[in-house]
Amino acid sequence: MVEERDIKTSNSNIGIKISNSNTGMKISNTNSKGLGIDLGIKEFAICSNGNKFKNINETSTVKKVEKKLKRGKKTFKEI
Repeated sequence: MVEERDIKTSNSNIGIKISNSNTGMKISNTNSKGLGIDLGIKEFAICSNGNKFKNINETSTVKKVEKKLKRGKKTFKEI
């Protein structure tokens, strides 16, 4: 259950805050630190705890699929 949500925008920055509390859950990690997530171009997401998530659009599999899709669109237009 989301109890609080807040979205702030200023110039090119967007901040989103979501608070959640569930009285029926047991919490194993009791530190009071929040988690910040930076969405970027080079890395998809970088968390404030140091975790980095790779941008999947740069993988060879995605590039191959995009190439096949573009080829399919070209042949469809010619018909």
